[in-house]
Amino acid sequence: MAEKLNGNMSGMDAIITMCEGNPGAMMVLTRMMESPAGLMDILMLDSMDIRGSHLYMLNNDCCGRDPNKFARTLMMIRSGVFTQEEIHHNLKDRCYAQSFIDDSIEMDGIPPYGEDFGPDHPKWDEWCKAQKESYERRGAEYDKA
Repeated sequence: MAEKLNGNMSGMDAIITMCEGNPGAMMVLTRMMESPAGLMDILMLDSMDIRGSHLYMLNNDCCGRDPNKFARTLMMIRSGVFTQEEIHHNLKDRCYAQSFIDDSIEMDGIPPYGEDFGPDHPKWDEWCKAQKESYERRGAEYDKA
């Protein structure tokens, strides 16, 4: 099992540990450190054993390298929309990870990426439910293929 982050590590040690030698993951982590929630999200991902190539896949495959879509995906993960098992299945068992967010779902009142949207928003639960249903449907189709 990979080394976990601990309080004795410097920020750079934490990034090196989390990236597991994957340069794409290092870029993601460096960008995450610029966000106010970045450190908490890094600790969350560490606790879920999402690092290295899997962190890269989360950003690249699931979010199309869009930092705002990545932030919204992390908010969904933080909120418990997807179980750790679902996340691991997507990132570790598939050749190409499926996006957790289906951009084709249109819903009135949902702000675009980059604008404030989260659990306090009146449409959050409805939007998350629609996203989860779409993810499960798309994942089942992918897994059958």
